Formats: sequence, structure tokens, C-alpha cells
Amino acid sequence: MIEDDIYSFLAPDDARSFFSLLSEQTIHICSISKSLCAGLRVAFLAFPDKYRERLVSGMPSINLKTVSLNGEIIAELIESGKAEKIVTRKKILARKRNQVFTSVFPENRPDNVERFFHWLELPKHLTSEELELLALQRGVRLLGSHRFAMRNEKKSSYVRVSVTSPDTEKELKRGLLILKNIFEEKPRDFFV
Repeated sequence: MIEDDIYSFLAPDDARSFFSLLSEQTIHICSISKSLCAGLRVAFLAFPDKYRERLVSGMPSINLKTVSLNGEIIAELIESGKAEKIVTRKKILARKRNQVFTSVFPENRPDNVERFFHWLELPKHLTSEELELLALQRGVRLLGSHRFAMRNEKKSSYVRVSVTSPDTEKELKRGLLILKNIFEEKPRDFFV
């Protein structure tokens, strides 16, 4: 089993990883790009010794080398306790941002109030490509499901909305209200 645990820092305190439950059958991967800093491309692997040779020999095919300075920065953040403070601030920010999200889209109340993004189903008259264009024309950048699909046999029907990307809660609310207005417009309104 391969466990991608990039959002584990948002999990409840009593949550357990697959690796903790099935350590001899699991390769656990955790990147710090979401919890600490997207620009410092560092990840950690935990795995049973029986997979060591295959993982080490396969690493150059995936990633030639992590920048040493990035590893040092992350190590210093962890050892100094600053990493934990950053994670705590990010969780507080996510909580606040999700309150803004819920105020505009109350029907999409998140199960986890510390989400960084939400998937919203699009109205039937819009594809995610059309929504991206309409939103961009009104000053809002967002990513439709077509950007995340490996193969999209059906029309794209979702949009990924980041609640942590805008600089302020005010900017987030403005963007969400624009998005909601686009959702509620009739198809013919787009071309008037």
C-alpha cells in the first residue's frame, strides 16, 4: 500500500495512518509542501526495510535530488519548533477561511473545518472550462476539474476552490460571491 499523507497535519489528533496500522505493508509518503511551505520541495518516506533497495534505485527516475538547502531549512524548522507554530497558524487560517466559504455556500458545509480547498459541483449549463473563463473575466482565478482529470469522458462538472490562496478573508468572500453569481446566471446571460 502507498499512503500519500500530505494533509495528515489537518487530521484529528486520534487519527492513525495506514503505516501505523500496517507498517510491513505500507510505504508512507509525507511532503511538507502543504503543511509548511510549497516552495520547499521536501518529502519524507517511511517504509519497511524489504522495499529499501527498490525505492532507492527508483528515486532517480522520480527526483534527481532534493536541494540540500531546502532539507536544512526544513530540519531547522522542525528542530526549533517553528514548524509546529506554522502548522498551527495554517490551521487557524483554514478554520477562518472555511467560515467565509460556508457563509457564501452554506449547502456545502465542510466535514472538516480545516480544509484548504473545496470541490463544488457546477450547474448543468456550465463546464469547468467555461467557468474558468467566466470567472477570470471577472477577476477570479480558479481551477476546474478538467485540469485534474486523467481522462475525462464526461463533461467536467466540478471546480476546485482554494480558500487559502486569497490574501485576505475579504478577497476570498468577494471571489466566492462572484462564483456564486456565475452559478446562478442563466446560460444566455453569459453573452449579453
